[in-house]
Amino acid sequence: RDLKRAGRALALWSAAQIVLIAAYGAWLLPTDRVTAYGELSAEQSVGLLDMLTRTVASFVLGDTVPDAYQHALAPIVTIALIACLIVWARQDRARAIFIALYIAVPLVGVYLTSLGRPLFSERYITGILPAYFLLIAFGLTTLWKLQNRWRAIAVALAAIFLIASAAYALANYYFNPAYAKAPDWRGVWQVIAQERRAGDIVVQNFTDDAMSYYRNRFLLATVPQIQPGCNNAIDYLPVITLPKDFFATAEDQKRLAQLNADCQRIWFIPAAPDWWDPARAVEKYLTRHDDLILDRTISTLQLQLYQTPREFETQLTRIDARVDNAQLVGYRAEGFARGEKISIAAGKILRVVLYWRAANQIEKDYTIFAHLVDANDQIAAQLDHAPVPGDYATSVWRSDEWIVDAFDLRVDAPPGMYMLAVGLYDPATLERAPARDPNDARFANDRVTLFQITISP
Repeated sequence: RDLKRAGRALALWSAAQIVLIAAYGAWLLPTDRVTAYGELSAEQSVGLLDMLTRTVASFVLGDTVPDAYQHALAPIVTIALIACLIVWARQDRARAIFIALYIAVPLVGVYLTSLGRPLFSERYITGILPAYFLLIAFGLTTLWKLQNRWRAIAVALAAIFLIASAAYALANYYFNPAYAKAPDWRGVWQVIAQERRAGDIVVQNFTDDAMSYYRNRFLLATVPQIQPGCNNAIDYLPVITLPKDFFATAEDQKRLAQLNADCQRIWFIPAAPDWWDPARAVEKYLTRHDDLILDRTISTLQLQLYQTPREFETQLTRIDARVDNAQLVGYRAEGFARGEKISIAAGKILRVVLYWRAANQIEKDYTIFAHLVDANDQIAAQLDHAPVPGDYATSVWRSDEWIVDAFDLRVDAPPGMYMLAVGLYDPATLERAPARDPNDARFANDRVTLFQITISP
């Protein structure tokens, strides 16, 4: 009778498995996942014994422990679990066989399928984790049932080992950056939370909900993401993804331009080029039209903060010079407030940001030059570069759009008073573009004078 009952149960289970295989196979076979699919984080052709010991080490010791610790203890733990299974088989063969099959069948299946493509990773077979826990529990209870005065010590030592291993692995997981399973999203939001202002927005060019998840933990906002303008309260910082698909579209560019017009500052987290947005369309747009004021690496993430025209237009020092069909609206010297006297030590680097607008179509691809000139109009230091830098030729500047160009000038000159002047020239002929002030008077040497610099020893 027991055999018949077991046979009926086995038949029902087998029928259920056949239905599942048929339903899954209808999707699996047409997608060619059987022969072509692999995982970047998985491994190929791992030995069966190695697969077993690594799985035991992962389940019992954890992944967030040193390799030397795993390599030393994994064989010992594996032998101990096999011994538990043998003892169990002597007491209850049917259950021991079930546990053995519970562990062996998935491992052998993964082993066979990983021979042709990367498929093995310990986390992919966590479904057999209960079998390991049952073996551990059986081993502890068997030790406790021994008629020996040392049984309490044996059980205590085994329990201490298991608890200490788990605690060590968890401590590494939560507090040791070397074992981080994900980028430091918390660190990114800590910076944003400290520096955020009303009118900010967060843009990421990859699909990941982690930014929204941690936003709701670090900021007061718990409202769902919407498609807002930038009149957000300071406790609600929207997070949006652009482009929506792997490649940027015209609609994404339109959306980005609208955000650039509506918002004051844009926090940007760029993805690796092979992850999403491979053409770096979002980053290129921000680099061309906005002012980068923060660029920080946090673990494997990069966090950038851009001022949009709504923000930097109120802070720049105005020049309103016209160079050919380009209007040099103004500038800022990084590290110095507007109107502040600029003084820098010889040999140091001065970062200058120029804010341009195209009044009309510019026919030539100009090069920007920056000259540090002394009282005798002699050039003491200079720098020539293509705009933005080399990423946005003047011939493709659009009428009335903002172009932000930043450059670093090493002021390698003797101490004294100097003037910084900039302009445009045609690299094909070396001829400078005519430069005029707001009153249409032409600048000497077609150089627009920006500011005076004091160079100290």
